[in-house]
Order: sequence, then C-alpha cells, then structure tokens
Amino acid sequence: MAKSKSKLKSKKMLDEDEIETGDAVEEEAPVEMDDAVEEESLTETEDDVVEEEAAEVDVEAETTEFNRDDLNIDFDDGESPDADVALDEDEDTKAARSDGEIISEDDIDALKVGGDEEDDDEDSLDEPRPEPTPKISKLALCLIILNWIAAPLFLTCAFMDHTARAKTSYLALQNHVGIWGLPLKQEEDAASLYEQTRPVYRLSPDQLKTEFQRRPGAERGAASDGFNPVEEPVPLRLRPSDMTDDFKRDLFGSTPFVATLEEEIERLKNSLPDLIKTKADDVLKEQKTADDKRDVVRKTLLRMAWDVKQVEKLDKRLAESEGAKLDALVLDAVQRRMYYDLLAPYNIFRPDEFTDPKTYKIEKISDLDRGLEAIKDYFVERLDSVSADQFDEVHLGKIWAEHKVTLGKDENDKPIHSLQRDSVEKRHTIGFMMFAIAQVSVPTLKEKLVVKGLERANTVCGFHEFANASINYVLAMRFLEERQIAAVKADRQGYIVAIKDNPGMTRSDGFIDDYERDVDRLVKLAEQIDTAKTQLEDFKMQRDSAQQTYVVRAQQHAGALKKLIKSRQTTQQTAEDLREKQQQLHEALIELSDAGTRNFVLEAELRAIETRFMNAQKKEKKKR
Repeated sequence: MAKSKSKLKSKKMLDEDEIETGDAVEEEAPVEMDDAVEEESLTETEDDVVEEEAAEVDVEAETTEFNRDDLNIDFDDGESPDADVALDEDEDTKAARSDGEIISEDDIDALKVGGDEEDDDEDSLDEPRPEPTPKISKLALCLIILNWIAAPLFLTCAFMDHTARAKTSYLALQNHVGIWGLPLKQEEDAASLYEQTRPVYRLSPDQLKTEFQRRPGAERGAASDGFNPVEEPVPLRLRPSDMTDDFKRDLFGSTPFVATLEEEIERLKNSLPDLIKTKADDVLKEQKTADDKRDVVRKTLLRMAWDVKQVEKLDKRLAESEGAKLDALVLDAVQRRMYYDLLAPYNIFRPDEFTDPKTYKIEKISDLDRGLEAIKDYFVERLDSVSADQFDEVHLGKIWAEHKVTLGKDENDKPIHSLQRDSVEKRHTIGFMMFAIAQVSVPTLKEKLVVKGLERANTVCGFHEFANASINYVLAMRFLEERQIAAVKADRQGYIVAIKDNPGMTRSDGFIDDYERDVDRLVKLAEQIDTAKTQLEDFKMQRDSAQQTYVVRAQQHAGALKKLIKSRQTTQQTAEDLREKQQQLHEALIELSDAGTRNFVLEAELRAIETRFMNAQKKEKKKR
C-alpha cells in the first residue's frame, strides 16, 4: 500500500515541477544516499513516513539520472558531469533504480553499510581524478621552439607595420588640416555643409604618371599602359575632439594652440587690441622731434580722410597740437590707421550699413571726434559677427534684417530663415578676416602687425580658404583703390547727381570749377585793386589838403583854447569871490533873521524901563 502511494506521489511531483533540462544540472545538487539515510533516521521514526521519504528520494534520483543522461553538456575541462555529481552507490542500486524499483528501508540500511565500508577502503568519488602524465613528442617540441622563435619576429613586424600605418595616418591628418583648415564647433556631431560640398579629388592620367615616375625605384616601362583618371570625394572628416594636445603642438609649433576656428577668432578678439596699442607705443618711441611726429600723423591719418573738409580739420588740429597732445595724437593716428587697414577690406567683403551715409563708420574713421574706444568696440563687434550663427545688423545694416525670409523647418521643427549662416559662409569670412589681419603693417616700422600671420592663417584656414581669401582680398583692395580714384575724380570734376524736379543728371562743382571760379575772382580782384590804387592816389591828395587844413584848424583851436582857458580862470576867480560874498550875505541874513523879534523885545524892555522911570518920578514929585 505504501509502495503504490509513493509511486502516485512521485508521478504527481514530476507533473507539478516540470524540471527543465538546463536547470536540473545547475540548480539541483545530487543527493547522496548516505546523507539521505542519516537525515531520515534522525527525523522520522514511523514506518510509513520512512517509506514515503524513501520513495521521494527514489523519484528525485530518477529525475536527476534522467536529466544527466538526456543532456549532452560539453565542459571546457573535458570532465564528464559524473565527476561533479558523483553518487555513493553501487551498480546494483543503479540497476534497480533504472528499472523503476523503489528502495526499501532495508536496502537503504544496506547501502549505508556498504557506503561506510567503501569509504574506509578507497577514496571518495567526489575527489578530483588524477591528471594523466603529459607526454610531448619531438615534433611538438620542435614546433613549440619554432613558434617561440617566430613569435618575436611576427610581433616586431606587426609593431613596425602598425607604427608605419599610424605615422602615415597622422601625416595624412596633418595634410588634411593643411588643405581644409581647422574644424568648426558645429562639425563635432555631424558633417557640415562645407564638408559635404567641398571639391572632389580630380587627378588626370598625366598627373598620376608624372608622380609615379618621380618615385625612387619606379620602372618607367611600368607606366606605359597609362593610368585611369581619378575623381573621388574627400573621405576624411575632422572633428574638434580629434584635435589632441600633441596634434595641436605638432601643427602650431610654438604659437598659441587652438582646436576650432571659433577659438582662433576669440583669441584674436582678446589679443589684437593690446598688440595694436603696443605697436603704436613702439612707433612713438622711434620719433625724436615734433616734426617727425607730425610727419607720422600726416602719413597715417590724412590719407584716410574721406573728403577735403576732414583734411582741413585734421591739418588744423595737427598744427595746434604740442607736447603731450602731439604724442597722444601720434598714438591715436597710428592705431586708427591699423584698424582701418584691417576693417576697410573686410567692410568691402561683407559691407556694413550702406543706406544712410550718416552712419558710416569705416569711411569716418579718421574723424577725431569719434573716439578710439568706439573704433575698438566696432572691431570686436565685427569679429563677433565673423563666427556668429546668424547675420545681424552689422551685415548690410537694418535692410538685411528687415528682408528676413523663412525657408521652412529643420528636423527639430525649428524655423530655417535667411539670416542663418552656414559653415561655408563662416569659413569664407573667417579666412578673409585672418588674411586681412596678416596683411596689416605697422606704420613707419616696416614690419607686420602679426609676425608670421600669413603662415598662421594658412595653418588655421587651410590652403583652400587661404587661396579664396587672397583672391577676395585683392578684389577688395582694388575696390578701395577705385574708391580713392573716384574720390579724387569727384573732387576734381564734381559728382554726377540727380536734382529733384529736374530731369536728367547734373554734375556738381568740382575742383576744376572751383579753380576757374577762383581764377576769375582773382582777375576781378586785380582789376578792383587797380581801381582802388587810383582812388587811393586821389584819396592821398585829399588827405594832404585835409592835413593842411587840419594844421591851420589845430593852430586856431590851440589859440582859442588858450584864450578860453584864461577866460575860464578869470571866470573861476570871479565865481569864487561871488561865492564868498554869497556866503557872507547868507551869514548876514541868518543873523538878521531874528532881528525883528529882538527889536520887539528891546522895545518892550525900553517901554518897561521908561514906565518904571516915569512912575519913579511921579512918586518923587508926590513926595515933594
């Protein structure tokens, strides 16, 4: 009864667990019979429980045996799975288990006793098997020795080949920079428009044949069949991250290192104003006298004047400057000249505001009323526009920004408009700016502003853009020359202008007209001078006659003046006497002013005296 229950239980366990082939070997460890017996003897004492546990052990062993037999596992060390999951059981037990029999408790005890005896007599199957003794044949030993001899040679050749390839790749990268210049920052993530549209390599059969025959050791007859023409794009793309420190050191040498074109423009923006100021100080130190300083100002500043009025204004300012003011004028003039030589060609290549002449900056750079700091700020503004991502009002003024056109949207759903600058435009403008900077000379010192500027411009921009910049620079300089010639012609012959409400073109007055007008004015002035001379002679005669009359009148005036002075003296004396008598009269009048009152008082006193006297006489008469 217990046996049938164990079979049902084992079948149920197989149906529920569904052990996978790979997991059986890795996850479930093999069960040793000795350990199973020991655990069962310690934990279970009842007969039914022992039979059920024995049945479970039997089913588990069958499952393990099934998985091991059905799996074909290849081990790297060449050992079979039996070495790792060895069981302490004899062949009879295996045969009984393979037949599907269930091991009873007595069989387990017998296996336990047999396992203990085998452990005493021989080593356990869990211990690793002894390795076989290695045997090397003479052929194998010879091949090993030959391998050891050939391996260093092979490694040396491989290292030399790798070194040659690395050197060739490094030189190819340097040549690439020499031709196409440094990368832009935007070329880090993807190829730019400039890289996609640059010219392809085109080599004719004659060029290939010539270069082939120049190689040392080349057979001339090998090129008799000729070469096919080559036309292929440039495969190499240089990124800013490829510009390592060692590569930049080999590329620039002792000059400042930069990795991108934008970094070079930023470096120039920070260093050029100070360099221009230093060179201006050097020019001032070379000038010993005031005349030398004035001559420097005339050579540098007056030649940049836009019109005759500026020339006259500058000449007047120069004549009035002395001492420290003259030194400051020299420094200012030299710096203005170098800024003009730098900005004027670039302003032709990429014009500034042109609709309103009042806003012209390069043409009025010689105007001293415009401070030098404003010119420096304009220079920095132009450098910023060279590497900017889009056009601003510096380029063609406000008219360019007002005519903005939206062309669509990019892959990020951002609008694409006509003010955006592509990589081709950036490289053209940066190359032209660096070429123009390299051409600037220091006035009177006969040296360039930037030492080896052309070499650095060639290194940074590449041969391709360097050649384009040289062509554009020559065109700009010719345009400036034509502008000077046109200014001289306009100054001599006048401007061709259109007058409002007047059909056709009209020529304004020029130097020739002004000269003829001045000559006519001088002729008329000479005639007026002759007439004035004749009138002057008449005026002289009238003057002499008037002079004689004046002398007579002066004598008469002197005599009359003397008489008048004498009469005035007499009149003054009489006036003084009169004033004295008037004073006396005044004093007398003052004294007489109270005479009437005093008379009345005296009269009253006299009457009183007379009355008393008469009364006294009357009394005497009465007494008598």
